[in-house]
Amino acid sequence: MTDFNIGEFVTVEREISLKPNTTNTYKHTGVIVKKYLKDYVERTVYWFADEYDYVVSIPEYGGDYIVMNDSCIIKPINLSIINKLYIISKFGDWWFKEYKSIYQELLIKALKN
Repeated sequence: MTDFNIGEFVTVEREISLKPNTTNTYKHTGVIVKKYLKDYVERTVYWFADEYDYVVSIPEYGGDYIVMNDSCIIKPINLSIINKLYIISKFGDWWFKEYKSIYQELLIKALKN
């Protein structure tokens, strides 16, 4: 089990069944915007399960979210600051207001480079 942080860019994979007996696999690159500790019962009864659910904003949905556990997060990715800003530039205006701390941190890093 891996612990990921808010503001971290990751590659995620999820399987969606749109028709009976079929499964499509989708990969996305996004940024973790929220992290929720699962409730106590779920963490103790299912002690082998992931402790957190992650909310990941992805550009394909204009910054809207997909919620997943750490088993769906393939890996954190190391992108240049320009690529990170490019990814979030595809998000809607609402995203920058909601997650201004993530956005501002990226801008500060860009200015330092």
